Amino acid sequence: MNNYDELRVIECSGTAYEIDFQYGKTSKGNIHKALDILISGLQQNPLKLPVNRRCLPPYPRLP
Repeated sequence: MNNYDELRVIECSGTAYEIDFQYGKTSKGNIHKALDILISGLQQNPLKLPVNRRCLPPYPRLP
């Protein structure tokens, strides 16, 4: 079992990530290590995530 068996990363509205701790076994160090690997991977290979337009603020209306 590795660090990734303990974490689930959930894409939320195309902009934010929620970390769900499964089984209550994940230590803070493992979370930081997994997030560092995730962030470095995203920097090397950026994902084009769909943006949920309903979560964006409305565009200003022109007169």
